[in-house]
Amino acid sequence: MRKLFYILILFWCFPLLGQTQNVVNTFVDRCTGETKIVTAAFVNGSATVAFYNKVRTFTWAEYTNGTLEAWLNETYLWWSNLSPCSTTTATTQTTQQTTTTTTSNATNAASNATSNATTTTNTSSQDTSSSTSSTNTQSGNNNNESGNSSGEGTSGGSEGSSEGNNSEGEGSNSENSENQESSEEGDSTESENSEDKESEESESDEVEEENSEEEEEKKTEKRNPIAVSANLLSQSGLDGTLTNAISLGFSQSSLTGTTTYAANIMIWDNLNQFSLSLSQSDVYFNYDKEEKLYLWNPETKKEDLYFGSIYNRGSIMFIQSISANFMYIYGTKVGSFGISNVYLGQKENFWKGFVGGFALSGTIINVEDNIMIMPSGVLFGTKPFPTKRVTISPMLALALNPISYTFSTKKAVFKGELALNEHITYIVGSNFDVGITQRFRFNIGGNIIGTTLPEIPITWSATIGSKFQF
Repeated sequence: MRKLFYILILFWCFPLLGQTQNVVNTFVDRCTGETKIVTAAFVNGSATVAFYNKVRTFTWAEYTNGTLEAWLNETYLWWSNLSPCSTTTATTQTTQQTTTTTTSNATNAASNATSNATTTTNTSSQDTSSSTSSTNTQSGNNNNESGNSSGEGTSGGSEGSSEGNNSEGEGSNSENSENQESSEEGDSTESENSEDKESEESESDEVEEENSEEEEEKKTEKRNPIAVSANLLSQSGLDGTLTNAISLGFSQSSLTGTTTYAANIMIWDNLNQFSLSLSQSDVYFNYDKEEKLYLWNPETKKEDLYFGSIYNRGSIMFIQSISANFMYIYGTKVGSFGISNVYLGQKENFWKGFVGGFALSGTIINVEDNIMIMPSGVLFGTKPFPTKRVTISPMLALALNPISYTFSTKKAVFKGELALNEHITYIVGSNFDVGITQRFRFNIGGNIIGTTLPEIPITWSATIGSKFQF
């Protein structure tokens, strides 16, 4: 009886101590399309399973009651929702890229518009003063010329009368001498006329050359130099993976700085993700610069009679940008179109230099056989703090995707699903811009991206790059 008892205990403990059992599960990666095989090797009654970036140890009992299979399905569902090709990731990356690109373009357009608007205002005022002084100079010259001509006529008349009085006793010799002088004068005038014609022709040629050079300079100066930015981006994914990307940006503004064109392309190191964005920014001004008009006062001989005022272009009202973006993420295609208004703090207070505004966009996401249409709104602001060499620009942005509509292209009958979203995505970061030379700048930036949805983890991104003009 005692031997039988020991035998039963041995058979009961054998599965826990010496059993080796392999459990195999198969999943299809929705991003790459590869078949992923998960193997759980139970040794001494337990097994450690690694699936994607999650690891957990299970007992034989948890395998038999279905705990292991439920955990695998839950992990796969979690990764499917947060994978690089998921709708959530596409929405987050689109929101982040749209916000950062809009803020960057707005800041650049604002700085260009502010500097160029100041230069244009100073130039126009200088041109006005110079034209006024030239007008006064011309009128003065005309008065002097008229005075000189009248004086010459009077002196000529007196000389003629005096010569007439003294010409009675001269006779024919004087006449001959006068004829000789007149012939000599005729020869000299002919030579002078020929010289004048040659000088006039050379001057006209010089004027034509100068005009052609000015026209060529005007053609080349219609736009400012092209600004190029090259950045290296590192960012964490929603599923915990780390990816790197290279970004190249090109921007060019008009000569007055009122219109700026920009293009940006990003390519990830996995070669399965890239994005392209195009934008155009226009500056709108307030007509709040008063210019007073004065009339000529004959009593004071000055222009001090106030006639009225006109109002010309002065402070910046806002900067409006129109953008188009396209992203490709492991087969997921994302297209968005947006418009944004940016306002500048221009008064002499703490808000001077502040750049903030809003952006409205519509996004279309194509995931496998599903298409989702989603409008979104973004509020953003940045305040540059310039120092001698470094400009620090902290940034805050809030994004909301209040509603989305998803429908499947597989179904013959059009049928979709409407979803509401009350959660907010926030982006907090800062950019450090270091001026090396007048045309070359070095920048470092970082952002933290989060959402009020508890299932979505906080991610981060860091950039390092440079900006230069040519």
